[in-house]
Amino acid sequence: MDLIEIMRTRRSVRSYTEEEISEEKIMKIVQAGLLSASGKAS
Repeated sequence: MDLIEIMRTRRSVRSYTEEEISEEKIMKIVQAGLLSASGKAS
């Protein structure tokens, strides 16, 4: 699945599990957020 398809088919999830998320996955998410565009960029 390519990025555009992922963005088209995304959805919100409102039911959660007790499953723990690895530190590695959390760091990947944080890194992706740091690379995202910002309205405050100069």
